Amino acid sequence: MKLQDHRVWLNGIVEYGAEAGSVNELFRSVYRHYHTDYPKFFKMDNLCKLAFLSAEIAIRHKMKGENAVFILEQFDPGFIDHYVSELFRNQEVSCRLSGWVECYGDHYQSFLFIIEQEDKIKRFKELQEYVTLNILNVEKLFKGKST
Repeated sequence: MKLQDHRVWLNGIVEYGAEAGSVNELFRSVYRHYHTDYPKFFKMDNLCKLAFLSAEIAIRHKMKGENAVFILEQFDPGFIDHYVSELFRNQEVSCRLSGWVECYGDHYQSFLFIIEQEDKIKRFKELQEYVTLNILNVEKLFKGKST
């Protein structure tokens, strides 16, 4: 799931597109499009709005799993690969919701994805393929390139 360039992307397909406007107007438009009912949304700063919308869209598409929040200077696929691989190796989780949310001024980006252990891949039966977790594949997904 990606929210970028005034569009909501799901599995590489545009699910919703908004007219150009301010970041705040975009977030309100996405909020209304998904019929979200959380009045405190309008009092949040834009980073919180983006994170909230990302989680709401992910949940609506049954993207659920263990999660944690880390504050980093920039998107780091190596960190995600190492962290999730350790969780899987220690059998602490079998599914992980991972990604990146950033909002600074008019720049915003949200990128979330599900990572499951290979022997547990079952959530998205409609998908014809899956991507193996490694730094290069996570970087390609983040940049919107085919793997």
